[in-house]
Amino acid sequence: MLDLKISEMHNSQITQCDAITQRTLDRILKSYSDITTICVNSLFLINGGGVVTLLTYFKLAEFKNTSLKFSLFCFLAGLILTVIHVALDYNICRTYLKNFLSNLNNFNNDHINLRSLLKFDNNFTRNSSNIVLFLAHFSAILFIIGCTLGIYSYLEFCK
Repeated sequence: MLDLKISEMHNSQITQCDAITQRTLDRILKSYSDITTICVNSLFLINGGGVVTLLTYFKLAEFKNTSLKFSLFCFLAGLILTVIHVALDYNICRTYLKNFLSNLNNFNNDHINLRSLLKFDNNFTRNSSNIVLFLAHFSAILFIIGCTLGIYSYLEFCK
């Protein structure tokens, strides 16, 4: 059935095909909706973090503590990587949706078979997914380093 075009299918196969395409579209739309929610929540967190960062920076200007400044740098770098991560993830979801809808149109016009319809990823989405994973892991590592340096600076300050 995967290698058939819509004009070559029987009614029962078309019904199965409709169910497959609907489930696929539902999954893509859910991913798109989820990433949009993540984007909005991240923007709230980023703006809140920006306020805390500014307050921290003004306090750092008084102490001249280099490890605390490096800790702040790690948090800011992690924040920037997170923004890039979310933007790239959003574009991946948008590209999946655009490719699937284009393939669906080609399938309905009898230009491609079902197998081609369901292959809606491309090199951009595959390569971008690897970059997204790298950014997420590196951002988490920077957060851990920033926390560690922040705790170390606090303990040094308390002596």
